[in-house]
Amino acid sequence: MPKISVVIPTHNRPDLLKRAVESVLKQTFQDFEIIVVSDGPNDQNKVIIEKFADPRIRYFEHPFNKGAPAARNTGIKNSSEEFIAFLDDDDEWHENKLSKQLAAFNSNDNKVGVVVAGVKAIDKQGHVLFIHLPKHEGILRPHSELLRKCFIWTSSIMIRRELTEKGFIFDEALTKNQEWDLMLRVSQVSDFYVIDSILVKLNVLGPNEHLGGVGNLLNIIKGYELFIKKHYLEYIHNKKLLALRFFDLYTLYRLKVDYKKTVCNVYKAWMFDPFNTIYFTRLIITLPGLWVLKMFRQIKTVLVGIKKRFANLLSKFLNKVRKYKILKPIVYLLKAIYIQSGLKNYREKINLDKKIINTAKKLFGDKWVNAYHNQYKGEIISNKNFAHAHSGDYEVALLYIIIRLLRPSVVVETGVASGRSSAAILQALSDNNKGFLYSIDLNQKFNGKPEEYITDTGRTEFRGFIPKQKEPGWLIPDELKNRWRLILADSKIELPKLVSELKEIDIFYHDSDHSYENMIFEFRTVWPRIVRGGAIISDDIKWNNAFNDFLKEVKSNQNSSQEGTGIVIKN
Repeated sequence: MPKISVVIPTHNRPDLLKRAVESVLKQTFQDFEIIVVSDGPNDQNKVIIEKFADPRIRYFEHPFNKGAPAARNTGIKNSSEEFIAFLDDDDEWHENKLSKQLAAFNSNDNKVGVVVAGVKAIDKQGHVLFIHLPKHEGILRPHSELLRKCFIWTSSIMIRRELTEKGFIFDEALTKNQEWDLMLRVSQVSDFYVIDSILVKLNVLGPNEHLGGVGNLLNIIKGYELFIKKHYLEYIHNKKLLALRFFDLYTLYRLKVDYKKTVCNVYKAWMFDPFNTIYFTRLIITLPGLWVLKMFRQIKTVLVGIKKRFANLLSKFLNKVRKYKILKPIVYLLKAIYIQSGLKNYREKINLDKKIINTAKKLFGDKWVNAYHNQYKGEIISNKNFAHAHSGDYEVALLYIIIRLLRPSVVVETGVASGRSSAAILQALSDNNKGFLYSIDLNQKFNGKPEEYITDTGRTEFRGFIPKQKEPGWLIPDELKNRWRLILADSKIELPKLVSELKEIDIFYHDSDHSYENMIFEFRTVWPRIVRGGAIISDDIKWNNAFNDFLKEVKSNQNSSQEGTGIVIKN
């Protein structure tokens, strides 16, 4: 009998991995190999696999998180058998799943390239969410059905290896709908065999644990948009189905509370299917809200302009009358009004925005700087009301803009604390749809209020940066963590190891121990691995001369030192 390669991608879920592997080992058909691919380093996964002590199980590990489709493709590349079956680490198989699918292949000719089966979805409490059974059992060419909707789940797929050798593998650019895309492409060249039985149990996790949940909404939306763009020429021949895809996006953007794109997508749905009463009704309901939103934005723009001009005039007036002693009481009163009204903070914010934009333009030119700065201001990370010892507004905004401009593949950071800088980096990587962040943090916690002490240089420092009940990076949204690896250790020990492992680094951000010795150590350790055009960014350079001394060593003519933040570009 021909053997089967079973591919199991996993990411930081060792308990689920154990259950998935066990469901394969319990199969009635036993002539298989299991290829487990960890999408990023994970020692616990290795321990789980070693405990099975089964020679049929092979383990591979990505050096950093590349995404589920990349993990499945790694499994495909390392498979050796005639058929390949896929099992996500949170799902399980019925014990006769492989035997039934293999029998379907054996009883039909080579035109059948894929065999799929029915599934049952269960939530964490054991409740049945849905059951999907095919309408009939047998051979079909489901291209038109797949254009309408995806009725195939990854964990139910068994595919001929020869199809993968012809290029039918998972698209690693898609953040969602990878199995839909693959099956749609395969259905153009091959027959399918559908088994009318439930052979797969889908375990649906919580909204922030499951990749199909609202906690992963940004990636779901990106995946849908890329999917539509990729298959647009197929959909344009059936405009009703194209309208349905844009209506899907309308629903997703409603969940995201992005009003402009909600309206845009329901309008597109109606344009492609103008006689659909549902699309028309939703459009009519939604459009007045867009008009109100535009009106409020125009009013806000006028008020912001008035506020800005008034703040400038009041500041100039105070500067002029300050020299007249007789007017001092009036000056103090006006100054108090100026501060209490928030105009002072507003003016400072405007000046800070100018510094951020000017620094970015000085280093990288004009292109896209303003656009990325405006995008940053719309993100939650721009909110400064976060937590003790977080990074400041200047460096966080610059981090976001620089990463959007340079589009790095690898970013390394020392010092996480609450995770505001990490969140900015990860948000920019997510918006780029590219790159991975490695963070090293010593995990210094405090109970109640952080304790202060005086360093040997006379500077005040804290003994802890994270509340006792929190973990490093607790401010980072869950949907951004798939591009993040956190190493809890001293950077003096772990940074050289990480640098050696990574070979090349695009951006390094220092925000850990700000002693001269540690800062110069980190700069010197990382610099040889920084790619040409890459950057070192350092917080709190004013505390000592480490950054300035390092600039003299590397002699880079592209650098900036402002607001306590240093940036140097490698020539």
